[in-house]
Amino acid sequence: MNVSPFVHGVAALALLFSSTAFARPLDRLANLIYQKGYGNVSLKHNLAEEIDASRGSVVYQVPYDDGALVHTANIYRDHNAASEPWRIFLIRHDRMQGYGYLTGPDAQLLQVVKGTKIGKDWSWTIVPVNEGANAFQAELAYWRNQEETLAGEKDQRQSQ
Repeated sequence: MNVSPFVHGVAALALLFSSTAFARPLDRLANLIYQKGYGNVSLKHNLAEEIDASRGSVVYQVPYDDGALVHTANIYRDHNAASEPWRIFLIRHDRMQGYGYLTGPDAQLLQVVKGTKIGKDWSWTIVPVNEGANAFQAELAYWRNQEETLAGEKDQRQSQ
């Protein structure tokens, strides 16, 4: 039986987050993004290429707009990394520019991208990890503080 990458990705994420024990620093946040986020969201081609998200990756997304900045948390299954089956990609931007931070379950910063809005589209480029390290910690703290709010929101998996 030939199973599509989408079905395989959904099944793998569901199995991963079926446990209530969260051993690694970002397991709970990842679980909440999976449960509460919009499913099967596609990352823009340029962005997906920059963070090496495999074609066919299933992405779940939770956006928040605090009035000054838009914060978006994305989770996807990394088909290329057997030992770490998922990645979190946090994005923080204003109306014209922003940064994205790729991390795994251990909360280690793996990659930083810088985005610039050109017309209606965003252009993303890789920047040195040290350029975004402090801002990553701030964005990570923002999302850790949002965990309780997110836990109280509607479960998107039940409504689809």
